[in-house]
Amino acid sequence: MDLDGNESTPSNQASVVTAGGNPIRINTGGSQQTVNGVVWSLCSTTANCKLNNVGIVTGGGPYSESGDTTTNLPPNTNNALFTSEWTGGQSSGIAVGQTAFTFDVPVSNGNYTVRLYFAELNKNGAGLRLFDVALEGTTVLANFDVFVAAGGINKAKVEEFTTSVNDGKVTIAFITRKENAKISAIEIIPAGPAVTPTPSNTPTATNTAAPTETPSPTNTPDPNATATNTATPTETATNTAIPTETATATNTTAPTETATATNTALPTSPPVQGATIARINAGGRRSRLQVETGALTSS
Repeated sequence: MDLDGNESTPSNQASVVTAGGNPIRINTGGSQQTVNGVVWSLCSTTANCKLNNVGIVTGGGPYSESGDTTTNLPPNTNNALFTSEWTGGQSSGIAVGQTAFTFDVPVSNGNYTVRLYFAELNKNGAGLRLFDVALEGTTVLANFDVFVAAGGINKAKVEEFTTSVNDGKVTIAFITRKENAKISAIEIIPAGPAVTPTPSNTPTATNTAAPTETPSPTNTPDPNATATNTATPTETATNTAIPTETATATNTTAPTETATATNTALPTSPPVQGATIARINAGGRRSRLQVETGALTSS
């Protein structure tokens, strides 16, 4: 309904697909970890990096370092998650701008929060490792430098994004820029329904009248007359503005008369002295009537 009170045709409802399942957590490049009851599944080889018995990674491979201590650990993580990683790139012959490795994680269609966990293990300076990350075909990190983002070596860093899935899987691609791309852990959390919008109908007003217009009455009063037409009281009633009627409303009691009907008698006007009223006496002699001080004479 608009501001004038006009109702419009309801739009079509959008179709909704709901994200389902529990959060998915993967220790990319390492063994299964359980922290505060939160389980991170293993992904230490291409063969065992699976979800529901389906392989989820293409390209790259595992890498780990022992003896490192990672600081700035996020909640429900541990040091082991960040001392191993899945990596690939120029060292394995992947050209700049090409995909080093890709994770395709099967999920129900819907909206998801995706968290990517990083730590720089062996590049102790800025600009030594650069790569892009694309989520569902959209670049979310460009020329990403883990060392710079985390503020140094052996420091944990989490990057969080939201995405909508319509093909049954979350796809995360890592693209080579300089040296090797890498990822320490992946977390995928259902975030709500994915909405596929459908076109809505154009609203159509049901009231075509302009309610703010007030028709002007067509009755023109006689300036010489002091009496109003009391014989036809419906004349004043029909002057009420009705939005759907035309501006020139006619009297319902006398459709052929105009609004300015001539009164045959004007009771407030005095008789005129010496006025002559002519009449024809068909078949007889001519008569003349004079009005003198209100008396009638004949001749």
